[in-house]
Amino acid sequence: MGPILLITFWILAQSPTAAQSDNGTIEGMVIRADALSPISGAEILATREGRGSPQTLSVVADQNGRFLIRDVPPGRYRVSSRHIGFFATAQSYATITVRRREQIRDVELSLLPPHGRIHGTVVRPDGLPVAGVSVELANLTYWSGQRQLHKSGHETNTDARGEYRFEVPPGNYYVRTAASALFARTYSPDTTDAVKAAAIQVREDSDTTADIHLSQAPFKISGRVVDPHSGPGDREVSIFLANRGATIRDDGLPLTELPCCGGPEPVAVLRDLTRPFEIRGVSPGRYDLHVLMIVRGPVANPLGYYVGRAAVEVKDSDVPGVEIVPGSLLQVQGQIVSSGEPIKKINQASVHLTALDSNPFGGSATAVDKSGRFTAYLREGSYQLSFDLPSPDAYIADVLQGGKSILNSGLVVTAASTDPVRVIVNPKGAVIRGVVQNGPEAVIYLHPTTSRINSRGARASKAGDFTLSGVAPGDYMIFAFHRNRRPEVQDPDFLTTYGSQGTPISIRDGTTETVTLPFSLR
Repeated sequence: MGPILLITFWILAQSPTAAQSDNGTIEGMVIRADALSPISGAEILATREGRGSPQTLSVVADQNGRFLIRDVPPGRYRVSSRHIGFFATAQSYATITVRRREQIRDVELSLLPPHGRIHGTVVRPDGLPVAGVSVELANLTYWSGQRQLHKSGHETNTDARGEYRFEVPPGNYYVRTAASALFARTYSPDTTDAVKAAAIQVREDSDTTADIHLSQAPFKISGRVVDPHSGPGDREVSIFLANRGATIRDDGLPLTELPCCGGPEPVAVLRDLTRPFEIRGVSPGRYDLHVLMIVRGPVANPLGYYVGRAAVEVKDSDVPGVEIVPGSLLQVQGQIVSSGEPIKKINQASVHLTALDSNPFGGSATAVDKSGRFTAYLREGSYQLSFDLPSPDAYIADVLQGGKSILNSGLVVTAASTDPVRVIVNPKGAVIRGVVQNGPEAVIYLHPTTSRINSRGARASKAGDFTLSGVAPGDYMIFAFHRNRRPEVQDPDFLTTYGSQGTPISIRDGTTETVTLPFSLR
C-alpha cells in the first residue's frame, strides 16, 4: 500500500494543474488614443520573447475595454492590441516581465480610431483645375511660446483633374499648396496669409472637402550678395525668404513656417557671387531675406560662415536691385554663477537661445566650461533663453545683462550692445511631492501664472506618485494629464484654455509642498 501511495503522489506533483500554479496573469484596458474611451472587442496578444518558438496567448476585451490573460508562464512578453478599423501607435504595445505567480495589473494599451479624409480640387484664378500642384498638410505647433506651422509629413500632387486626397488620423490640419513661379503658396480657405488659414478638424471616418483657389504670384525679387571675404575658398550662399509683418499675431509672436525635419529650406542657392539671385512667385507682402554664406578654405571668420539680412516689401511690381552684405555673427559671452553653494559639474550645463523673430536659423545652443562661462555666436535679433542645469534641485533665479533683468523679456542682440550675460542660479529650489488620483503614469506639468520661465514637468509612477524638484518661488497651476492627451503647454493661451482644470499652488523658496491631483484632462 505504501509504494502505491508514493507513486500516486509523484504523479500528482507532475500534473499540469500543479505546474500551472507558478503562472501569472496580465490585466489591463484598451482605450481610444483620442478620447480615452474603452474599445470593446479589441484583441490582445501576449507574445513571449526569448529563445525557441514564440508562444502567444490571446484574449478579447470586454464591453468596458478590459482584459485578463490567465495562466501566463513566467517570462518576458510583448503585449499588443488590435481591432478592425483601428490603427496601432507606440502606445498599442507594452513589454512586460511576468514572474512566478505574479499578477500584473493596470496595463493600458491605446489604438487610433479609423482615419478621416480630406480632399478637394485646386483651381487657377480663372477657375480651371491645375494638375501637378504640390499639396501638403501642416500642423500648428509651439516652441518657446511661438506658433509655428510644421509639416505633418502628408504630401501629394494634384491629378489630371486638379484633385487631391489625404487619409489621416483624426486631428486638426492646415491644407496648403507649394509656391511656384506662377502661383503663391495658398492656404485653405483661399488665403496667402498663414495667420488667416483655417484649421480643418478631421473626425473619425469623416469626409471633408477643402477646395483651394490659387493666388497669382507674378512678382519676383532679385539682387546680389556682396562677398565680405576677400580670401580664397569656395563659397556657397543659401537665401531664405521669411514672411513678416502680415503674419505677426496680436500677441506680438510671429507665426513662422518650418520644414518637417531638419533646418529651413532655402529659396535660392548661389555658388558664383558674380551672378545675381532671383526669387520668383512672390505674392505681395513684407519679407525678410536671410543669407547664409559658407566659405570652405582659409577664412578670417573663425566660424567659417557669414550671415546677412535685408527687409523687402513687395507691392504691385517686381523688386530688383536688392543688395545683401553678409557679416560675421556677433559674440555674446556669459557666465552661470550660484547664489549659494557652488554648482557641481557646471560644465554639463547648456544654454539655449531661441530666435523670437523671422530668423530662419532658429537660434543657438552652447556648452558651458568648468567656470560656468559660455560663448554664443548670434546674428542681431531677439532671443528666448533657456537652460539645462546639471542639478535637478537648482533653478534660474535671474538673468542679467548690463545690470538689468532679462529673465522674462529675453535677450536682445545688436552690434552696439553685446554686454555679457550673467545667469544667477539658486542651487536649492523647492520640492513638490504629490499623487494623482487614479492616474498611473500621468504627465505632470507645473506652469507659472505669470510667465513660462521655470516651468517644470515630471511623469507619475504606476502608483500615481511624483516629485518635482528645483522649483522657483512663485504662484503656479499644476496639472496632471493622461499621456495620450497632453495639450500644447507652450501655447501662450494655455492657462486661458486649461486653467480651470489645474490646481493652484504657491511655492516659497526652499520649502517642500505636498499636493493631491485629479486628472486635469481625461
